[in-house]
Amino acid sequence: MYEKEEKKLRTIKQNYDELDIPVERLDNAIQLGMTKARQTARHKWKPWLISVSMAAILILSLLTAIRVSPAVASYVSILPGMEKIIERISTDKGLIDAVNHNYIQEVGVTDEYEGLKVTVDSLIVDEQQMKVFYSVEGTPKKDEFQIIPSLQTLDGNDLEASTTFADANLEGGKAELEATFYFNEPHREKELKLLLTLNPQKHTFMFPLKLDPVAYEKQKKSYPVNKTVEVEGQKITFKNITTYPLRTVIEVEFDPDNTKKLFTFEDLRIVNEQGAVWSGIKNGITALGENDKRTFYLESNYFQEPEHLYLTFTTIRALDKDQLLIKIDPKTGELLQGPRDHVIYDVRVNKSEVIYKVNMDSELRYELTSRIQNAKGEDIYGGSTSTHYSEVQEVFVRYDRKKLVPGPVILEISDYPTVIKKNVKFKIK
Repeated sequence: MYEKEEKKLRTIKQNYDELDIPVERLDNAIQLGMTKARQTARHKWKPWLISVSMAAILILSLLTAIRVSPAVASYVSILPGMEKIIERISTDKGLIDAVNHNYIQEVGVTDEYEGLKVTVDSLIVDEQQMKVFYSVEGTPKKDEFQIIPSLQTLDGNDLEASTTFADANLEGGKAELEATFYFNEPHREKELKLLLTLNPQKHTFMFPLKLDPVAYEKQKKSYPVNKTVEVEGQKITFKNITTYPLRTVIEVEFDPDNTKKLFTFEDLRIVNEQGAVWSGIKNGITALGENDKRTFYLESNYFQEPEHLYLTFTTIRALDKDQLLIKIDPKTGELLQGPRDHVIYDVRVNKSEVIYKVNMDSELRYELTSRIQNAKGEDIYGGSTSTHYSEVQEVFVRYDRKKLVPGPVILEISDYPTVIKKNVKFKIK
């Protein structure tokens, strides 16, 4: 039973165990991937920030990481639908490692409503987050529908958590889905209720979840760092690194006296003494925080016992602080103020949107602006969308025209393609 799942894991093991990829080859692969990206046609963009360099790290790091023991193969074989779960977590070394160490709980509960059958298959959880795997099959009575996941305590109170999930697409009659809940506070509940609300029908599927208490009892490893590095005159202090079963949390402070706004690291990663790499989260929340205090998330190496661990990076996206505001005349569309490198161009304004284009020379997607204000500094932001073609990103920022006052509209830059570079590597264990 479930021979396909076991066969897939064993095939991965056989192929990857034969490979020995030192960290130096990762850097070569990144450069090769970036070169090829400039020579080939662009692909459609996905709704997450993904770079060629990160993809190269992902592929190569997986080759050195996956190991399957007979005990794991036996455990996997008893979980219905595990083959699909294996495919869904294949981009995250930490989740693969969690499954390898039996850190996954079977649920196997089904409910039905108006021709739809919803099954919660399994979950992986620690005190920071919970990932739930579920499936939907059948034919809904309405062509357009959505299933929105949420969590409640046993007494019916909503659990405070950020949630990521995908829309259900029932082409072929079945969809394999997952939802990830990021807890606002360290979580130690042993029982919860999973709610899957069907819209527009307004029906809610309710599934009781009994969680393994072992998942919450001191399941973390902490590494005090307090290491300050300087990159092109900009100071960065790494405060603490904490590894949980499902992700690694890196607390960072940027010096408030820096002349540049530092947005994010393009290749932050942890490396052990053998060259195995744990890089950024590929599908989920990658960073939180504003201003000079930020938290970055990497794949977890919780179940590993390396002799040494190193934090390393080479590239940070950054922009001079005096260029962080874009000012536009809403009547004429004239760009009154903005970065001086002509990355942003073809600015236009209509009755409900500010539209501009961005020159791009990499496979990264940027959300350049997340706020728009009127001349009094009042928030008039109404959301944004973007399209991509060739080496151009076109951005549409909606605003509330009723709140316009005389003077320019002001967009604050929250990410930008200019970078600062330095090869940084230091020991954390």
